[in-house]
Amino acid sequence: MNRRDVFTAGAASLLVSAMPGWAQGVTDTEIKIGQTAAYSGPASIAATMPKTQIAYMEMVNENGGINGRKVNIISLDDGYSPPRTVEQTRRLVEQEEVLLMFGQIGTATGLATRDYLNSMEVPQLLTSTGAAAFNKPEEYPWTIGTAITYRGEAVDFGKYIAENMPGAKVGILYQNDDFGFDYRDGVREGLGDKADDLIVSEQGFETTDPTIQSQLLSLKASGADVLVIGCVTKYAIMGLSFLGEQDWKPQVFLTNASISVSQVLEPAGKDNAIGALTATPYKDPSDPRWKDDPEYLAYTGMLAKYAPDLNPNDQYALSGYITIQILEEILKRAGDDLSRENIKKVATNLDGFRVNMLGPDVTLANSPEDYNLFRGLQFMRFNGTNWEPATTGG
Repeated sequence: MNRRDVFTAGAASLLVSAMPGWAQGVTDTEIKIGQTAAYSGPASIAATMPKTQIAYMEMVNENGGINGRKVNIISLDDGYSPPRTVEQTRRLVEQEEVLLMFGQIGTATGLATRDYLNSMEVPQLLTSTGAAAFNKPEEYPWTIGTAITYRGEAVDFGKYIAENMPGAKVGILYQNDDFGFDYRDGVREGLGDKADDLIVSEQGFETTDPTIQSQLLSLKASGADVLVIGCVTKYAIMGLSFLGEQDWKPQVFLTNASISVSQVLEPAGKDNAIGALTATPYKDPSDPRWKDDPEYLAYTGMLAKYAPDLNPNDQYALSGYITIQILEEILKRAGDDLSRENIKKVATNLDGFRVNMLGPDVTLANSPEDYNLFRGLQFMRFNGTNWEPATTGG
């Protein structure tokens, strides 16, 4: 395999036949997991997510694995290109013979493989996207997302605006895909019957557009004093940079996918993001409140030993750390019944546990009828250095 394309955690694939009754990808000593990720391409900024997941599983394997088996993550680069994602996913399922797919990055890439994986009855676990399309258990029972839903976060944005900024003039910047539509439509839903009165401009763009200058100029010209930036990192950076260039100071709402201090706010200019609001289920690792917190120390200690080149303040690293702990819990609960059917059953009946670095009031729970996992988002405000709890209307 090309070393630039493949990253693995755990021992090399073992030439041991699967025991009777065990699923593809399982032996008496190994569980083989498949993953596609954007190690290259326009979303390569998120590569720290799978790197963190692999590092964490190296730690787990060093300490005996899960129920006596080492976990081998085979992570292939898809360049954030849906056709390549399909190609790499088929390779993982049909050639590498993995038990399940885990932690795919992106909405379009996840959707590109959703039909195939469901037709093959291969679990598509903990996809790194909050698109509502990944919570359709009746149509796609094998696709089980993990991210907080984009639409759910956007609904919370709308409710917050309606309750705390009754005279707001709201502008929405969104990308023309499922990600952006969830923010555009979710804010409207949260605003309720106030939506038509409060929203003064909605500006969409294509993710192939080299610039969004015209959309930003239209939003500013509309008189918007609240700006919802429903964009992935590259365009969020453009949006925040524009605020500084134009000396425009609306109340900004940022999707939780674009709040990394090191990867988004610093390149955009942290001063341009002061006062921005978001809703997140995580503790902010850059917040000094957590410097002596046991969960923070466990997180930073793991990275220091197994991935010392990664920045613990990177939100993608943190997200990877959260999701790999959830996968670990699923595999632990599955015990020795590592059939795909049992993996699905366990992964859709999760409750009663906590993973490190969740926010204080955030809980994890899903069901076969509702795959949405995170419960209880917390509003956070950027103070110029880190994210801190937002006081209502503050």
